[in-house]
Amino acid sequence: LGKNIASAEFCTPILSLHGHIDHLMGKADFVFLPFYFEEPKEEKTKRRQHCYYTQFIPSVISNLPSIDEKRLISPIVKYLYTNFYTKIELYKSLKTILPEGISFFNISSAWDRASELKTKNQIHLKKIYSDQRDGSSNLNVVLVGRPYTILSKSLNSKIPDIFANLDVKAFYQDMLDYENHDFSDIDGLLEEIHWHHAAEILKATYIAANTDNLYPVYISSFNCSPDSFCKDYFKQIMEAYKKPYLILELDEHDSSVGYETRIEAAIRSFSNHKQFSSNKQTIDFKDINPEFSPDLKNKDIFFPNWDDITGKFLVSILKSEGYNAYLMEETEETLKQCLRTNTGQCIPLNALASSFIYTVKKYNLDPANSLLWVGKSEIACNIKLYPHHIKQILKKEKNGFEHSKVFSGEVSLMNISMKAGANAYFAYMFGGLLRKVGCQIRPYEIYKGETDAAIKNATSIISRAFRNKTSKEEALKEALSPFAKIKIRKEKRPKVSIFGDLYMRDNNIINQDLINFIEKNGGEVVTTPYSRFIRMIASTYFKKWFKEGKYLHLVSNKTLLFATTQMEKKFYKYFAPLLNENELDYSDSPEKILGEYGMRTEHTGESMDNILKIHYVLKEHPDISLFVQVSPSFCCPSMVTEAMAEKIESNTGVPVVCITYDLSGGNKNNVIIPFLKFSKKETIQKKLMEDFL
Repeated sequence: LGKNIASAEFCTPILSLHGHIDHLMGKADFVFLPFYFEEPKEEKTKRRQHCYYTQFIPSVISNLPSIDEKRLISPIVKYLYTNFYTKIELYKSLKTILPEGISFFNISSAWDRASELKTKNQIHLKKIYSDQRDGSSNLNVVLVGRPYTILSKSLNSKIPDIFANLDVKAFYQDMLDYENHDFSDIDGLLEEIHWHHAAEILKATYIAANTDNLYPVYISSFNCSPDSFCKDYFKQIMEAYKKPYLILELDEHDSSVGYETRIEAAIRSFSNHKQFSSNKQTIDFKDINPEFSPDLKNKDIFFPNWDDITGKFLVSILKSEGYNAYLMEETEETLKQCLRTNTGQCIPLNALASSFIYTVKKYNLDPANSLLWVGKSEIACNIKLYPHHIKQILKKEKNGFEHSKVFSGEVSLMNISMKAGANAYFAYMFGGLLRKVGCQIRPYEIYKGETDAAIKNATSIISRAFRNKTSKEEALKEALSPFAKIKIRKEKRPKVSIFGDLYMRDNNIINQDLINFIEKNGGEVVTTPYSRFIRMIASTYFKKWFKEGKYLHLVSNKTLLFATTQMEKKFYKYFAPLLNENELDYSDSPEKILGEYGMRTEHTGESMDNILKIHYVLKEHPDISLFVQVSPSFCCPSMVTEAMAEKIESNTGVPVVCITYDLSGGNKNNVIIPFLKFSKKETIQKKLMEDFL
């Protein structure tokens, strides 16, 4: 049922949840579907977030046409807030639906009793493991994975029963004793893992790896992106101990036949290991724990090329700071090569590793002295793990690349210096506005190629100004003057706004030259400069950082944004004559904008950013004819936004086309053509009906 009503191809547990909610809507007055964002911090340096789908699932469900969102009760019950805040959330969400009302005291007492009961049950579970585990003779198995998969009889394909029928005791990871176990050997990995369940899985794996007669069985779900990362680290831990393991992937089919044979084979393997293995071995954790470069000194630095205009400016800033920097180069061949290392992760991760290897080889540089700069992230999607996972890919590549360094840096370049951070803001501003100028002129140019030539020339001039620390104003005067001389024709074209994944939007190689494709088929692309995009989302992130206690981060970024936006005016005046637009106010309430899609300001990441961007793009361009969402394969945020596409269309009156670039070949952009030829949604539907008849 869930698969039939879901608006995107989610993992199996999320599809199952769709079905549960739809079923309950036919039976209950209200359905309790709370927000789970993050477990409260036990250690300051470690974040334990729930996965991206989990964070957004109440919002996704509330946007389904078949669901009455007013009947969903969705308070925040898991975040960095105190228990008192959680009780307030529960009280506010319940008091309005109970005719007789309810007191805050009752809610508070109920929460405390439930928490106490949970703690007692957790202690009891651990005692069962302690009493029942056979440490000397028989095999013991621990099932590791997400509780909503393994503990659900409708999802676990009777795997626990299969072990029981084979006279093997199967425990769940919650039953293990974490408190009295030393995880210092893998502490670096646990520091980098930002997901709650993934961290618990790897802790349980480590316990199983160094516990006699205990063997782990990893049960994952089809399309679970976090598990695609976690499984690799699971394997590394077990292989470091030279101990066998089993990985089973579940889908929506309920047959257990295919699992029985694999489980029987695994038990034979476990028995052989138990009989012949020796515990005397030295474990090397060097390849398991993250290994990042602490700085950029004396290295050849390679910067990601998600936008070849802004990227050149950022590399020039690094050079002006005394670093030997290169902009990575990407080709169709590097994209094909990157699929070799993909085991379910989002494509940009593998593309970064592949283009790094290609660029180092092209310039005949020493891989051991080469460093890949990767953006730092704290949001719930996979980006946080990019640096560590890319390092793993480079180790497997060998040929010297096992010695290459990876650096996790701020996209703002604030970790370099305040001056670099300010210059980076202007790099994003100039790059975005230059692209915007090109998109406004190129579709109407009389002599084809003039606009692209002007952009290439302007990019070179502005890059030189950043690199040589010369006047930016003089550079802009020289760089932008040729655009005013380009002869254009007057005609009406449908306007198209592109949003979605950062690596897809402006990367002409991976998005199959999307902007030019739209222009060749009669459209005009409306782009959003990064500097404006930052202002669209800034207030939401500032509020979130305040709630998370990141006061230094908040103050430094807020100060930089204020200073640069004041300085921006003296540079924008050179772009203004070419753009012919009014200044936009970005102070609209984020609570109201996000609330229309069931989101909270505690949300973060691309899905939230997309909604804010759509709001402000329409505010600036009410004549937008089409939204195009661009996504890589296996991208959680893209799936969430895709699931909201129908609600976006309903709220804005503008069609949404979702394009996923999976590198399988074929022109993915062709799906846009009907929307450009018949720009109004009603006209498209009418035309399709006429063709059908």
